[in-house]
Amino acid sequence: SLEAAFELVAGAGSEIGPAARLSSLARIAWALGYRSQAAEALSALVDLGDQGEAAFDWPFLPASPHFDSVDPGEELDAWCQACALDQFECLRTFSSYFLNEEGRQSLERLKGNPFQRPELERRRLLVRLRHGMPLGDVSRAVRVKSAENRNPDFWSRRVGKE
Repeated sequence: SLEAAFELVAGAGSEIGPAARLSSLARIAWALGYRSQAAEALSALVDLGDQGEAAFDWPFLPASPHFDSVDPGEELDAWCQACALDQFECLRTFSSYFLNEEGRQSLERLKGNPFQRPELERRRLLVRLRHGMPLGDVSRAVRVKSAENRNPDFWSRRVGKE
């Protein structure tokens, strides 16, 4: 059961590498509806920083279900970073309207990541607009039409008009 998996991973300690354990713990907690525990695990995972592929030295579940179907190819570091930041930003607050400066900076870290989703780029841009900041360079994630991004013309027209 998911409950048993949660207890097992939560209690694993140093037997499993910290990044693999935290990513899996966040995913299982989220699936169980334990939002605060998932956000805590993701915060710790994000705080681990850029430890590279070596940080994920055990099999793990991606923190975000979106990344189940995204092939990291040769860019596992960028994929892991995007996965952790993506899910953290989705769980840390109920609306990006309430993000503080730390939250804005976290969204900025995703900019330029090849695995950045349009939803998170829109959040980044909306937070910048809310704080009276220029949009600057708008990521390709929102400039190209896709199933996740149905209004690329809107964002392309916004560039240079702030």
